[in-house]
Amino acid sequence: MSVPETATGAGPLLGVLNQLQSAALKPREADSFTACLAAENQNDKQAVILGGQVKTLGAEYASALTRFDDVLRRIEDGVWKKLMASPELKDIAYPLEERRELAAEKPPPEQEALVNDLAVDGYHGWGSCTTRR
Repeated sequence: MSVPETATGAGPLLGVLNQLQSAALKPREADSFTACLAAENQNDKQAVILGGQVKTLGAEYASALTRFDDVLRRIEDGVWKKLMASPELKDIAYPLEERRELAAEKPPPEQEALVNDLAVDGYHGWGSCTTRR
C-alpha cells in the first residue's frame, strides 16, 4: 500500500484496514485450536506441525500489520488530520492515532518483520517445545 498524499486517499487505507481487521482473530483462533489438539493428544505430531504453520501465518500477519503501521507513520501530518476527519475514518480515528504514535517508536519495518519471523522459532517456539513435552 502506498502512503496517501491527499485526504481523498482514504479509500485504499480503509480497504487495507478492513482486510486487517477481518484477518485479526483468525491466527489466534487457529493457534488455540492447534494447542487444544496437541493438549488432547501429546503424541499427535500433525497437531504440532499445524501449530508451527499457524505460528508462521501469525508472524506473516504481524509483519503485514507492521507495514501498515509504517504507512500510517509516513502520512504527512496535514493529510493525516484531514483523513481522520473524513466520514469513513472518523469513528476509528482514536485507535488509528494510537497505532500511528506507537509506529513512530518502532524500529524500521524490515527489522520489525525480522523480529516477527524469528519469534516463530525463537521465543514462541521455545514456549511450544516446553509445553508439549
